[in-house]
Amino acid sequence: MKHILSTLSFIAILLGFASCNLADGEGMGVYSKDGSVMNNGIYMSQVDGKEAVAVLVERDKGGFSTFTPRLAAPIDKDVKVTLRVDPKVIEDYSLANNLKLKSVDKGDVLFIDSEGKEHKGEITVTIPAGSISTSVSAGVRELDVNKYSFSDKWAFGVKIAQSDATDVPLLSNQNSSIVTFNRLFKTSAFHWISSDESLKIQMNEPIAEDLTEWTFQIQLYFSRLARNDCHVASPNQTISNIYGVPAGMEWYTRISYSGGIQLKTGRDGDDTWTNKPLKDKTWMQITWTFKRTGLNRGITSVYVDGELQKSWETQDYMWAKGTKEAGWSIGACPWGNDYIREAKMWNKVLTPAEMQDKLYLPEDPKDPNLIFYVPFTKETMSFDPLVIQELTGRATVIVPNSLSADMQDNIVFPNTKMVIEEEDSATEGEEPQNP
Repeated sequence: MKHILSTLSFIAILLGFASCNLADGEGMGVYSKDGSVMNNGIYMSQVDGKEAVAVLVERDKGGFSTFTPRLAAPIDKDVKVTLRVDPKVIEDYSLANNLKLKSVDKGDVLFIDSEGKEHKGEITVTIPAGSISTSVSAGVRELDVNKYSFSDKWAFGVKIAQSDATDVPLLSNQNSSIVTFNRLFKTSAFHWISSDESLKIQMNEPIAEDLTEWTFQIQLYFSRLARNDCHVASPNQTISNIYGVPAGMEWYTRISYSGGIQLKTGRDGDDTWTNKPLKDKTWMQITWTFKRTGLNRGITSVYVDGELQKSWETQDYMWAKGTKEAGWSIGACPWGNDYIREAKMWNKVLTPAEMQDKLYLPEDPKDPNLIFYVPFTKETMSFDPLVIQELTGRATVIVPNSLSADMQDNIVFPNTKMVIEEEDSATEGEEPQNP
């Protein structure tokens, strides 16, 4: 056993060297397509280790990102590398992450060389002798709304197509990068002024099949965090809570500045918090996922804007077949002067890429994976009395009598802050519509 552990440790050290050297350009072994170790290779550097980055397309500025082809180690001659827009990069990425990205036409993507000249869809750049990288900007001047619909998510992928260094191979496992586009638009959101009770989204019929996995998302703007409960002088600001789970189970959440988000499952404690600080006066997409892993066990995770905050091993928090009055409660008495943009639930675990992709675009209410979908916008709401429409037809929004609320219009997205423009302001485009 000691010999086996020593061997495994040695292999781990070798893998560590390979990983570090791919990042720092010192050579000493990177992996080729067939798994053999090489002394060098050409690959695409990725921002924060992500294959895809989101870029905002702005009026009169367009939307551009930087692409950086790299060598794992420097060599003593110039290396010419050709970068090319390749729609298959988008196809493969979308398939792997359950996305519905559409590729911008190759001729509409511009590479900008070091002299400021534009190249449509393809460019050849030079990594100077003794260096390990070079960079080039690529993107679009605009996305014509007549050609690129606001209701679709557009992107382009750039791949290292070839190089003139015949003795330095192209690495197959990191040879492309992706840019996804966001565009400015105006929408509305529900303004929660005050209430002594929670708002509920409740299923209309008993649950037909056991839920072994699910995702719940809510997009919120809190004016403050960690507010005291209305009845006890202690912080008790909840976010959203599932109900209809088996008797004796508790699924309760809280939010605070320093502790981040708490999943309270029958007890308190430091390990029930994410311990990742959060800010008020910020739009947040909070996503909960659950996946059953065994008998009465599962993994519950929470994300903010698609970034994992923490995962817990928990009880089986699902709706069993036949469950009545299954649903989610949102808000409570500590809420005040807060905003909700939407709440939605799926019968599957979304990938982080799907979460980020769903930050702004509307859902198709006919999506078979949607359990419910509530956009809190002027299109789905009416006042006197307050009625909020759920779009799949499978759930009902129950509004407490004590809820005081109104609607805030002309909110500009994408934004992390609350940005409001007047009706006639020249924002880029209209609000995306449901399919």
